[in-house]
Amino acid sequence: QIVLLPGADADKARRIAEEEIARFAKDGPTKTELELTKTLIASSIIKGLDYLSGKANLLAESEYYLGSADGYKHEYALVDAATRDDLRQAVATWLGDGYHEVYVTAFGDFEVADSGVDRSAGLPEVTSYPPATAPDIRDLELDNGVRVRFVPREGVPAVMLNAQFRVGQFTDSGEKPGAGSIALSALTKGTRNRTADEIIAEQKRTGTTLSIRVARDRSSAMMSTLASRIDDAAELLADVLRNPVFPEDEVQLLKELAITGIAQGKTNPSSVAGMYVDKVVYGEHPYGAAPLTEDDVRALSIDDLRAAHARRIRPEDLTIFAVGGIDEETLLTALNRHLGTWKKKGAESALVDVGQAVTADATPRVIVFDMPGAPQSNIIAATVIDPPYQDGDEAFVFANTIYGGNFTSRINSNIREEKGWSYGVRSGAGMNVGPRVWRISAQVQTDKTAASIIELMKELEAINADRPFTADELASVRNERVRRLPGFLATASGVLGYIADNATYDRPDDFIETRKAEYEAVGLDDLVEAFNQRIDAGGLHWFIAGDLARIEDELKALDLGELEVCDVDGERFR
Repeated sequence: QIVLLPGADADKARRIAEEEIARFAKDGPTKTELELTKTLIASSIIKGLDYLSGKANLLAESEYYLGSADGYKHEYALVDAATRDDLRQAVATWLGDGYHEVYVTAFGDFEVADSGVDRSAGLPEVTSYPPATAPDIRDLELDNGVRVRFVPREGVPAVMLNAQFRVGQFTDSGEKPGAGSIALSALTKGTRNRTADEIIAEQKRTGTTLSIRVARDRSSAMMSTLASRIDDAAELLADVLRNPVFPEDEVQLLKELAITGIAQGKTNPSSVAGMYVDKVVYGEHPYGAAPLTEDDVRALSIDDLRAAHARRIRPEDLTIFAVGGIDEETLLTALNRHLGTWKKKGAESALVDVGQAVTADATPRVIVFDMPGAPQSNIIAATVIDPPYQDGDEAFVFANTIYGGNFTSRINSNIREEKGWSYGVRSGAGMNVGPRVWRISAQVQTDKTAASIIELMKELEAINADRPFTADELASVRNERVRRLPGFLATASGVLGYIADNATYDRPDDFIETRKAEYEAVGLDDLVEAFNQRIDAGGLHWFIAGDLARIEDELKALDLGELEVCDVDGERFR
């Protein structure tokens, strides 16, 4: 690569480069050049081994590429043994005649500004913002009735697909705990036509990426491929969804990984604090499942996974979303060939009614998970609120953002920025189809556990007392929300997420175009009303993971309620 000065002779520079390569191919490097290069390589390697990751990478790459963990020794011996003639021959072999050249010229005619320019005014003020325009969605249908929603996007000959099923993490009691998540993880671990390695090889061959994602209310097979390889990609997608065989060795590995993850979670105070929130605040609601245990995973059989797959991965519950630079006919032909022949199974669906009422005891609970020696306390306060997109939801989002929804929020400014008790404090609600959990999350110094809870409560109570929401706070949040709207649809992945979310939450296709007017209609009184309708400071459930011996007395003094003391498995022992 050569960067030329303005006006320099490109042909002369090209001749010099060619002459140097030819000279090297004839004479090789000097003795000094070779010694300096060897020293540079050795120095770089040695300095890299100062990091554990450097050592791990060296051993792993040696094992993978060279056949043994100490294979690097042989490779470095070759570097040390390299002679001037070895390098000369290498250049003569690999950098000989024939090469591809790209010549890039600058564009525009720019001049240095005159001296004395006034820069005191700062950056120019932005007075207008582009509107957020909903994409043009084309509704198609496969031969078996599966709905396809397609957004053509010119410019890049690539396609992104989301094969989305309406069943997520939570189902009824007809399925063993963990069966769904393990079964879906195993979809890419072997089919009737391919082994796990062959699935990976096929992705590499076709320039395709494929991943399986399981969320609370939906499951997705996400795929990205070149437009020219859409048929190959659709065939692979169909094979993974329709023909999994759940190989015993692959399933056993997935189970071991899940068991290890559960065990690791029990050593992390932040994981422990959040592990039992859903069970407590939802009660018998489908969202209120107990956390997965090691025994749950061990009890799963291959038949359990097959049954979970049959109930979850069905054409009856499938919608395909597609975005990309491909013509409609080519896309539909490929999808029809491989997924349009998928016949309805007739198996019972795992889909459940998550819109049902929450049945948990409304009496606030205070649960402390004892983790002796924990360096900090992890605090969660939680309550159940309405699903998203109900009346007043925009106002509530604004109010939560001011209270704890971003870095400049009231609680983060208080506990992190002003007092230095935490690395971060947040509040917010998830995006469920059914009722959501609104929670405050804080990781704080152990000796500031009770004091932090006091500050969190003070900030809640201040909203209706001495610190009501202000016009400046509202304007800041509203501006941020309005001005980022167009950016949501700036990428293919953004468009794909938008149209899939519309289906999940039953939003209209032009949903994004209505946001600006609805945001601008929110007033200060709306913030307070929406927040108070959903959040009762005295009705929060508290979950605290930390060193009980150091925090128990101060927590009791807060009089939040009876302290229930549990171990990391959720078993109450006091």
